[in-house]
Amino acid sequence: MLGVAGAVIWQSDGEGGLAPRATEASIPEMRIMEQAGRWEQTGRVLYADRNRTVQFTAKDEIYWALGGRALMIESVYDTNGSSDEELAIKTHHNATGEYTQTLFTDKGHVVGFRGEWDSLERAMTWQPYFPTNNVPQMTVVLREMLLAPGQKRMRSQYRHFAMTVKDVRMESRRTGDGIGSITPKSGSPASEELARLGQAGDWLEQQKFKQGDKMLKTLIHGQARWAQGGRCLVFEGEVRESDIDKPGTPLLWVKTYDQAMGAYCYAYFWENGGVDHYVGSWNPAKKTLSWRSIKTAGGEDMTHTLEETIEQPGLRRWKYQAREFGKIVAEGEGISHLQQVE
Repeated sequence: MLGVAGAVIWQSDGEGGLAPRATEASIPEMRIMEQAGRWEQTGRVLYADRNRTVQFTAKDEIYWALGGRALMIESVYDTNGSSDEELAIKTHHNATGEYTQTLFTDKGHVVGFRGEWDSLERAMTWQPYFPTNNVPQMTVVLREMLLAPGQKRMRSQYRHFAMTVKDVRMESRRTGDGIGSITPKSGSPASEELARLGQAGDWLEQQKFKQGDKMLKTLIHGQARWAQGGRCLVFEGEVRESDIDKPGTPLLWVKTYDQAMGAYCYAYFWENGGVDHYVGSWNPAKKTLSWRSIKTAGGEDMTHTLEETIEQPGLRRWKYQAREFGKIVAEGEGISHLQQVE
């Protein structure tokens, strides 16, 4: 199931809201994560090469998405009066048994981590797997220790060969309940580039996929919102009717713009915990975003391409192809209508 357009349906009466947001994990593997709610952090960053230490504080809003299969963490950091925001999403992939964490920075950079859980120490060790590190002598290791309910300790080390160039240590504690089953309020896009990704509000979408001689249809309803200070467009939805998925199947994707790369980034989160990563480019003449997969949950032999066209405000169309070993194995198209602006 792909949520590749601005969001959702076709010839629907628009009645019926989304299912309430999960307030706890829906699978045992995710119950080891930190509790949903509001958290506060205090920490320091040691830059070994410059012999400099920087203190910081942070506030986190943590809540469940994807029907309790994904833990969303929105963080606001403050360093000497200067602030930035991050969005992180933690999942567990059924097929591989791996934990993943996808980080969206305030500059639009997207980094994927794989996690290994140590049940004896109640600690998760994260190491990056996406994008592929082009500097093999540089390594990053993140370690989270759950000291008690509502309390954890985190340490991150950035190493060049065997030398630590940056060491980050944080203490984090839960301070109270958060949004619960409520969807966070939406902001607005932080730049013109980001505004091209879509609009906040309720969406309805019709999707059609061709697999072999069969034409399969799916109807989706969902909500798009601006998170992380308007730097990420987050879509959460569910299947209404489908020839492929069960009604009620949850959907989650995030789109952003990487300022350094000058490229769009898109991460799609499957219900089974897998994550697909795309990079996109904008064609101003055609008002089209073209996406190509650079890492898919289906493996290295599977690639996806998408073309998303903005016909007018509140109306988007897209086309999709999936290839395995270069051969087209699925094709699709869709049309998305904005029902209500947030």
